[in-house]
Parts: sequence; structure tokens; C-alpha cells
Amino acid sequence: MVRKGIRVRAIKDTTSIRSRGARYAQKWFRFAPRLAGRLRRIDDGTVLQRGAKSVALLARLDWGFSRAAIRGASLHAHTAGWHLHLGPPVPDIIPLLREWSVDGVIGYVPSESFRTALTHVCPNVVSLSNIVKATGDGSDRLRVVSADDAAVGAMAAQHFIERRFRHFAYLGYADMLYSVDRERGFCEKVRLHGMKVAVYHAARPSANTFPRSLKAFDDGGLAKWLREMPKPVAILTCHDACAMQLAETCRIAGLAVPEQVAIVGVDDDEALCLAAWPPLSSVQLPAEQIGRQAALCLQRMMERNATEAATLLPPTRVVTRQSSDIIAVDDDDVAGAIRIIRDAGGCITVSELMQRLTISRRALQMKFHRLLGRSPLDEIRRTRVEHVQRLLTDTDLPIYEIARRTGFGSPKRLATVFAHFTGRTPTACRRGAMEKANSVRRNERVTTTPRKPSLPTRRK
Repeated sequence: MVRKGIRVRAIKDTTSIRSRGARYAQKWFRFAPRLAGRLRRIDDGTVLQRGAKSVALLARLDWGFSRAAIRGASLHAHTAGWHLHLGPPVPDIIPLLREWSVDGVIGYVPSESFRTALTHVCPNVVSLSNIVKATGDGSDRLRVVSADDAAVGAMAAQHFIERRFRHFAYLGYADMLYSVDRERGFCEKVRLHGMKVAVYHAARPSANTFPRSLKAFDDGGLAKWLREMPKPVAILTCHDACAMQLAETCRIAGLAVPEQVAIVGVDDDEALCLAAWPPLSSVQLPAEQIGRQAALCLQRMMERNATEAATLLPPTRVVTRQSSDIIAVDDDDVAGAIRIIRDAGGCITVSELMQRLTISRRALQMKFHRLLGRSPLDEIRRTRVEHVQRLLTDTDLPIYEIARRTGFGSPKRLATVFAHFTGRTPTACRRGAMEKANSVRRNERVTTTPRKPSLPTRRK
């Protein structure tokens, strides 16, 4: 029986569908009065389903890493049915957290004092950076989900070593734990190859002095340090904003980037990397995955399940741009040939290369073998394969279109050369990149499922 005033429309006038619709309507109207008992009201007047969690996201929205991490956490929150509040990580947010009656916090914890105030208000806090450390004991109500900063430094060092640099330096902050860890990973990797690292610790600029600091990183000490460094030198900075400041200091000091100073930052914030000149290379972090993992960690904390004190995710890759796209060699002919090859993206033949140089083909081959251990043709193919890898991982172009754009002519020829240099097929490379990007999403679907109010079962 259907309540008065409610019509159940039959599809194609089918009796069985009409009867199922009527039974569903009956169940819904029996269930509706119970729904009010499943709702709760928080201090700001928002009505939530009873059992839904109220979570605050504290982020610096002017940072690309923070925006991507918050996006990842928000995607999980929508799946879990959380109610989200967004605010800045400043002391003034503490009273608002009390008004919001938050069950958990995900975000940026900039200091120990802020951590103390935060954990006093909310029992479940997940930090997205390594500025503060989680002790892991029973009294500590903070967990850390962030990038493996030591691995970040090691990846940047390998990037420079592959480009045959012999002089290395690190620019960062002595009072920030994430910068110290990145410095440690960078130095350990370089020392394994029998080389040393020069370190410069700058004064950390505050938010209101950052725009002025773009003109000069400090009062002249950094420029003097750069001039005294042996050239060419490869420098890793603790993040992209610091790399941008370093590039500006090099411009003021009259140092060429990347010919004299090669620069790599961290975070791959495109707004900063592309605004600098030359465009900055940067270590890409799995920011969105970090956000999702932080949300999963917070969910386990709110469910009173055991969690690790710190979860560190490895960096994704070094996104190579003009600030480090160079091979450090002492020979002008070889350096010029490599620059021509890279400007062409590997889409050039040896004959076309020789037409742009003033050296014989035999002499160039001998210099390549002596300095790089490979021939000009091998360098062309290697550069072309790197271009193919970027197209496979960063675009959805079909294999035949990638083969056409990179000068291989056919997908079969592309697969043969690609397998020779990488040990796998182009399809396997793209599949691996897609699986790595979607691994956290699959884990989330297994771990959590959306909570839906179930209709009462039919009584017999």
C-alpha cells in the first residue's frame, strides 16, 4: 500500500516494476522517521549524519604541495563521508577548531608550540611535513605522513651525478628538520661516489619578507659563496621557493644557469618553477598520495586502531627543466654537441649534428668515448628515449603518435630501441606509471566504502 499523494510510475507499464517501486516507497516512508535520530548538530549549526566525522584541513594554499595534498585528503574524505573545514595553519585557528568540534586535523604543523596547542584541542592530528617529529609513544597524539626527505636528497644527487658533475653544494635551513634530512640524503649519496658537498645555511625568511627576498637571498653572503665555488657546480635547494631565490641571486651575481650553476629544487611547484628564469628542475613529490595516506591514517586514529608514528613516501622523479639540463664536461665541442642534441629532443641525426659543428666526425666520436663512454649516436638515442619516457608518463598519446613525434618512424622500431635502453616495453612503462599513480586509490576503495543508510528489511 502506498501512502496518499505518492505516485509510483511504472516503466513501460510493467506490473512487476510497478510492484517493486511500490514496495520500495513503502520501505522508504517507514525508514524516513528514523533518519532524524541518525543526525547530529555541531556548534556552527551544520547538521551531520550521526557518526560522520568533522575534520579540519590546515594548509598554505600558496604552496603547490599543500594544494595537491589537500586535494588527495579531500577525495578520501568524500568517500568516508567526513565534513571538512579549511583553514590556515596559524595560532588564530585554534579557537575555531573548538567551535567546529573537530574529530581530527590534517595539515601543516609549523612549530612545536603550534603542535602543543593543536593536540590539546584535538586528539587526532596528522602532519603533512617533517617539521615536527612524532615520538610514537602512547601519549603522543600526532602522526606524520610525508615524503622521505633523505630519499629526496639522494634522488637529486643521482640526477647530478648522471650529468657528470664533480662539484656539489646544498642550500637550505639549519633549523628545519625536512631541510636537514634532505641535506643528509644528498651528502651521503655524493660521498658514496668519493666527492664532497659544500653547504650554505641561509636565514629562513618569514611569510611577510618573502617577496622582498626574491631580489637577493641575503645581504651578500650567498653571492660571495657562489663566486668562490669551483665551476660548474650542482646545487640542491631545500624547496622550490629557495631555488627561485638562488636563481635570482645568480642573475644578480652574473653567474650563468645552468652552465656555471645547475639548480634543482624540491616540490615541483609549477607556478614557481616556470616563473623563474631559467625554468627550474625540481624533485617531484607524491603530494596527492601523501594527502590520501594522511586521511587513511587519520581514519585509523579516529577508529582507535594502531598506526605508525611516521609514514614516509618516496619521491616520484626529478622533473628536468633548463636549470639542470646540461652535461658537465670540460670540452667545448662535446658540450656544444650535447646542447644541440637536447634542444632537438634527440630528434636529430649524426649527419645533421655534424653540420652544426666545426669538428670532424671521427674526432667528435673519440671525445665522446673518452669523456662520456658512449658515441654521439648513443647520446642521441638516450636523449630520445628520455623524451619518450616523459610522453608515456605525462600524456595519453598513443604509441604510434609518440613514435612519430620522436622520429622513430614506427611503433616497432620505438619498442626495440626503448627496450634496449630501459629493459621494458613502452606499454609496460606506461602501465607501471598508471599503476603507481592509482595504487593509493585502489587501497582506499578496499579500506573504506561509503556509508549509506540501509533500508529496513521486509518483514515476513
